[in-house]
Amino acid sequence: MYGILLASISHYIIGSLGKEAWNDIKKKVGINYNEFIHKKVYSETLVNRIINATEELYGIPRKTLMIETGKFFMESLEGQGFSKMLRVLGRNFSDFLNGLDNLHEYVRFSFPRLKAPSFTCEREHESGISIRYRSKRKGYHEYVMGILIKAAKLYYNLDIEIAIHKDSSSKDITDVSYDLKFPNKKFKIDTINNPKVNLFPLSPARFLSLFPFHLVFDKNLIILSAGNALKNLMQDIVGQSLDETFSVIKPLIEIDFNEIIEHSNNVFEIQSLYETNRIYHDDNLSIGTQAESLDEYSSAGSNNLEATTKIIIKGQMIKLDRYLLFIGVPIISNIETLSNIGLFLNDLSMHDSSRELLVAGAQQNAELKLALDREMRRGHELEMSMSKLDLEKKRKEELLYQLIPKEICYKLNNSDPNNICEVCDSVTLLFTDIVGFTSTCSRMSPMEVVGMLNLLYTSFDECIDKYQVYKVETIGDAYLICGGLPVKTDSHASDIVETALLMMKVIKNFNNPFNNVPLQMRAGIHSGSAVAGIVDRKMPRYCLFGEITNITKKLETLSRPMHIHASNKTFEMLGTNHPFIIEKVVSAEIEEKLGFPTYWILGKYADKK
Repeated sequence: MYGILLASISHYIIGSLGKEAWNDIKKKVGINYNEFIHKKVYSETLVNRIINATEELYGIPRKTLMIETGKFFMESLEGQGFSKMLRVLGRNFSDFLNGLDNLHEYVRFSFPRLKAPSFTCEREHESGISIRYRSKRKGYHEYVMGILIKAAKLYYNLDIEIAIHKDSSSKDITDVSYDLKFPNKKFKIDTINNPKVNLFPLSPARFLSLFPFHLVFDKNLIILSAGNALKNLMQDIVGQSLDETFSVIKPLIEIDFNEIIEHSNNVFEIQSLYETNRIYHDDNLSIGTQAESLDEYSSAGSNNLEATTKIIIKGQMIKLDRYLLFIGVPIISNIETLSNIGLFLNDLSMHDSSRELLVAGAQQNAELKLALDREMRRGHELEMSMSKLDLEKKRKEELLYQLIPKEICYKLNNSDPNNICEVCDSVTLLFTDIVGFTSTCSRMSPMEVVGMLNLLYTSFDECIDKYQVYKVETIGDAYLICGGLPVKTDSHASDIVETALLMMKVIKNFNNPFNNVPLQMRAGIHSGSAVAGIVDRKMPRYCLFGEITNITKKLETLSRPMHIHASNKTFEMLGTNHPFIIEKVVSAEIEEKLGFPTYWILGKYADKK
């Protein structure tokens, strides 16, 4: 599967669902790169995995996704240099559909490993056409519907109706017939009988001699005539059965006389079942006996080919009364292939450009390979650069999330930074500080103070990660945590109390470096309303404002060592079914300073058992 198709699907999802949705889908599918390189081959299962993940995460039906991504793919081709070729594929939409099977032949040099599907126009009438789609890939028949709908609109300004008429798919192949409804003006023109023209006299034998790679066979598939070049390569070919001599590579059909007639609008590729007779004009001519693999041609879309000693012929089937005439040219990628098959330049037709193209191709082959190698290296370098960019972007995002909550960052990306401000009616704050921190610091060097706080606050950070709370800031030994912002929750009071109790346990593991006595802390908790927003531009921070911060600080100041001092507001927020051991503070002095009753949170009942 080439990246050009995957890139269009990713761009469609980003355009319709957003960048964050695409990141979620990539994570679910397991995609580790940002962009798909158009000419790089990826896993065959990737499209179905992306579509299935999108359907699962966002509830969009698979059929809708496949049709819409098919439409988007046709639109994306407009900006990639393919529009000129697509616009000249047919004079009208009927011609476009009849030439659709040959389209992949025109791009096989740009995408050499393309696995081309087969398209066949089966029935044509004034109000539309029936087309048959066959492919060894599974699950793309609805994608094809989107491509046909958009192609009709883009190139012929037609709003067509398309429906699946018949689905004959098997385990190994997708086989679907569509009914397309549109004003088919070409059908009316083609049904007008053209006047008969008397041709100049030319015997059949003389006419056929102009085509060194032709075949004529009857309804029983018996070969009645073959070109001179073919007879040199495959002795006694005349009189043999076609299906015992050749296999059909394209289109995907069985060798049957009537089936071939039905596909006469398609380009045929046939391959000999046996190796050719390599006869040379000089017995001393040295030709390698090792069969060269058909990587170059098989990568052009015919992946079931074997060796270049089996000739492949590309051409057209023409019905002649009770017979079929096949006129074609051999598929030859270079001079070496020509020699391996056993052909010479004078075996090729004089009336086409086969000889000139082969000689010119031999001269330019080395240059093209160098150019292709350079392009592949550049593609690899681009992919590596994108991976490094993605890694750097993740690092910057992680650093930003340490300064500003992730939810606020999302809002900053989608709105005016000056408007990132919100009022919350109910939040809970926790203030903590270390008892005797000033006297302890006076006996320590600055590096020792920073080292001690870093270890302590790292442990505190692990505590808050276990609950839905957010660390607002640290100033010296002061540690401020908020519950209910930036993510609003109903359990913010309980989450803050749980965090405070856990921090009380953690600080017991840290000792004063001078007297080896465990460090102690005080904590204050209060619930109320607050205003939050981004402050400053050079060093932006997510800050809280309101009377709640002053009250919480006072509660912490009036607390005792290793005690959690909570206000009556927090006590009320906890309700009656809380799991905490709580005692009312009996102190007229504290109540007079604060103006409301307060409580000691001593632990949890579960911890006392």
